[in-house]
Amino acid sequence: MPFPALTFAQLRNRHPEHDAAYWNQLRALMAGGKRLLGDSAAMDALFPRHPNEEKPVYENRRARAFNLPYAGEIVGDLVGQLAQDPPSANSEPKADGWYAEFMEDIDGKGLTLLGYAQAMAREALTVRTAWALVELPPSAEADDPTVLTVKDQEEAGLLDAWVCPLRAEAVIDWEEDDEGTLLWACVWRCIKPRLTPGSSRNRITDVFTFYTPEEWARYEVTYDADKPPRDIDECTPVKQGRHSFGEVPLLRLQLPEGMWAMDKLFGAARAHFQQRSAFSYAQNKGLFPLLSAFLGPEMAGGGEVPSEAQQNPGRATGQVYGVGRVHVFGKEDRLEYTSPDAAVFTVAAADLRDLRDEMHRVCSSMANAMDGSTAAVGRSGESKAQDKVQKEQVLLHLGTFLSDHLSDMLTMVSRGRGDEAVEWDVVGFRTFDQVSAQEAVDTATAVGALDIPSPTFQRVFMTSVAKRVVAHDATTEELEDIAREIKENIADEDFARIPPRPGAIDPRTGQPVPNGLPPAPAPSAKVPAPGAPKGPGGRPKPAGGAKGGAR
Repeated sequence: MPFPALTFAQLRNRHPEHDAAYWNQLRALMAGGKRLLGDSAAMDALFPRHPNEEKPVYENRRARAFNLPYAGEIVGDLVGQLAQDPPSANSEPKADGWYAEFMEDIDGKGLTLLGYAQAMAREALTVRTAWALVELPPSAEADDPTVLTVKDQEEAGLLDAWVCPLRAEAVIDWEEDDEGTLLWACVWRCIKPRLTPGSSRNRITDVFTFYTPEEWARYEVTYDADKPPRDIDECTPVKQGRHSFGEVPLLRLQLPEGMWAMDKLFGAARAHFQQRSAFSYAQNKGLFPLLSAFLGPEMAGGGEVPSEAQQNPGRATGQVYGVGRVHVFGKEDRLEYTSPDAAVFTVAAADLRDLRDEMHRVCSSMANAMDGSTAAVGRSGESKAQDKVQKEQVLLHLGTFLSDHLSDMLTMVSRGRGDEAVEWDVVGFRTFDQVSAQEAVDTATAVGALDIPSPTFQRVFMTSVAKRVVAHDATTEELEDIAREIKENIADEDFARIPPRPGAIDPRTGQPVPNGLPPAPAPSAKVPAPGAPKGPGGRPKPAGGAKGGAR
């Protein structure tokens, strides 16, 4: 069905959830640097002018502003941790070899399955909703009558799908049914081409592409920056066609509000930016104290005649100050350097540390926002250990969303290629080790002192410690070699009998253990004395003559 002509106002309509201004502030605080300080719109919102503040003062204060992007570090750490357990995809029935190549280059630019998942996770943690567009090459069937079969399409590369992550700002409008399935969506792109060296980038082209479950259409509006089109100006599609996905070829990953990390970080990150900039500005001015003159009276009482210098009312401002110069004042005059009270800086520095710590506790807030089955784990531990448990909970929850999203993505790609019978299951994002290398070494040292006489325990434990120590330096193949070598080089007899370490304490007696192992534990039943009467079958009779054995 042909797409109708649409007015410019209809083309640029925005969905109620499309909040580009707020997203811009989130991205600016997350990135810091030029992305924040060079964005006038973001700075106007995040670094406002004080009431009645003179414009030159505000501009000077704004020019000295700076941001420490703790929020970006926190989000980046969560995204980076996903690489501990990369995703892998299984299909039923087994998919052809094209998919293995596709998962190594999802967007046609070398983006792997893990890289795609991390890109979507970063976008969703930043603005809550991440989008991706699934595309196939334009069909050549209308122009090339030799392309008739699926094999012909494969050989021509017409089934080589790709998936491109989109910024949330690009998907400007959409509609969905009661179950959340997209009915249609509009993707917007603004380009400012300079086609020749003699031209400028004052010429703007807005590209609006609409997608439905069966079709797509592209509208283009070109205009000069100082002469935008009117809302009532109509546009017709410059190109349109059909696609084979059977649904709107846009993937959406939307996190619950409780897992929207940057939204939770926004208040603290904005306050830290403003207060840290104010602290720096005031501190900088405090490094240049003001020279103040406190002058005595020009006329003395009691008939005393003051000095000629003291009688001069302009003596404080009529002299040139500097090294090597003589300053003349009266006996009751004095010069002092004045600067702000340092106590306020102490309070401000403590408050900045509190704000920084609050930002780093965002994982606790996210974990508490989840359902009770995951958020209740580990709340009784020490704070540092608890923080690690809560971060692991967040990662597990995020991993679940990503696994489902990757399955949906592969399913949509399969449908577009005509492989409707293929079902996908994505695994991964389930193991996140929050133990540092130093903590692993400290634990190994403490556990080693226990002399646990189990070869299996020693193999498993040493492998675990070794992997943690070299986790960021070794490849997957090298980690497998380390595990194999540890298994081969720890023999059972090495831990059959472990002599106690010097100074070891017998936990049963509390006394130092002599050379050799501590005595074996005593049996629970009394051992009959030599010559004691025996029961049937030659077994000793129970002590006390009771039937049925010792109790």
